[in-house]
Amino acid sequence: MSRTPPTLDVVILSWNRRDLILETIANVQQQRDVHATIWVIDQGSDEETLQALRPLHEADAIHLLEMGHNLGVAAGRNVGNTQGDAPIIVSLDNDAVFESDHALQRIVSLFHENKRLGAVGFRLKNYFTNEDDWLNWAYPRRLFEKRAERFLTTRFAGGAHALRRAAWEQTRGYDPRLFFNWEELDLGYQLIAAGWQVAYDPRVVVRHKIAPDARLNWRDGRYYYLVRNALYLNYKYFRSRRAVVRLAVGYMLKGAYNGLLGEALRALRDASPMMNAVRVEDFPPLNEVARRYIAENDGTAQRGGLLQRLRHEVFARLP
Repeated sequence: MSRTPPTLDVVILSWNRRDLILETIANVQQQRDVHATIWVIDQGSDEETLQALRPLHEADAIHLLEMGHNLGVAAGRNVGNTQGDAPIIVSLDNDAVFESDHALQRIVSLFHENKRLGAVGFRLKNYFTNEDDWLNWAYPRRLFEKRAERFLTTRFAGGAHALRRAAWEQTRGYDPRLFFNWEELDLGYQLIAAGWQVAYDPRVVVRHKIAPDARLNWRDGRYYYLVRNALYLNYKYFRSRRAVVRLAVGYMLKGAYNGLLGEALRALRDASPMMNAVRVEDFPPLNEVARRYIAENDGTAQRGGLLQRLRHEVFARLP
């Protein structure tokens, strides 16, 4: 008797880039020995992209949800993650593909091996150069040296990760107030608080289609969201105004060093009402068990002392 293949839900956020997302969908369809239902959450793509996606909606195991506008990464993933009922939810960027056609099968085995695993991030490589994708490394800088090793962590790369649905359902989902940036750390903290583990596992490789000479545009709101959301999350889970002030000073100095002080100041201004709106009944501070896990696995030990952090993190050029 043949065994029924494991099932997964694969969520892909879509915003234009017609050819790339079609290639991503085709790559998921080529995965072997699994049954994957694909959920495309479109956030206001142009008509050309929608015309290419709509016929796929009529095909088996592909669903297109047209949001009509950009909800943001956090809210968009919330929509996608609540659609299916498979025990594992996989998220992919619309410009990423799995290196192996057994990647989804490997993901299933990761959750089977570790019953406490709530979320896992994958190894990201540049599609064109096959080099590790430094621009989208979600972990502390010095952990990049361990990119070929498995380790427990507190976060994952949003464009290439998987969640255990049972763990996801014990959280409030991604915080839509974040819109973009740090939403994975927010969810990681929630999972850890609920008793789950978060891991990085390089045995699953995702190839990201970014140009070899790509540079992030920090003036398009990226640094603003990076700073605003970092300050908000720090207070949301640790409730220390003093720690937020120290973090803010670091980001102001880093912003000034990179010509982005205005972005940093705007972020500080907007983070304040977000912190003031945090209610204990909605977001209780992290318990001691969760704080201990974070202290042991967030990579702080690899960041070095104060002088090293100032040199390598604060007074350092943004990628």
